[in-house]
Amino acid sequence: MLAVGDEIRVNYYGEGTLTAVSISAKVILAGGIVEAVSSRLTVVPDSTAEATPGNRRSVVVYLGPSTKYGTSRKHLTVGRRVHVVGWDVGDRVIDADKVAVYESDMPVRY
Repeated sequence: MLAVGDEIRVNYYGEGTLTAVSISAKVILAGGIVEAVSSRLTVVPDSTAEATPGNRRSVVVYLGPSTKYGTSRKHLTVGRRVHVVGWDVGDRVIDADKVAVYESDMPVRY
């Protein structure tokens, strides 16, 4: 549900009168990677950690050419925990702006 102050992204076309093609809301997601391929991740959000295994709903995170990484892309592997900032495009799909792996992005304490 959108609220006053939420960031949104609108893709549109036209001159003079503009027509919206899609509207996306900015989201932040933390969770575990359950599938990783070259252009996308499947992540089970922390918010579903309490759910039974059959009720956990995964989210597909698309990694595009403009996605920024807090670590090397090669660290995005199954079992790793990630933090994603991106755009909710609907149907449990996120277009990622930034992706960070928890284990490699946390400062080391001596």
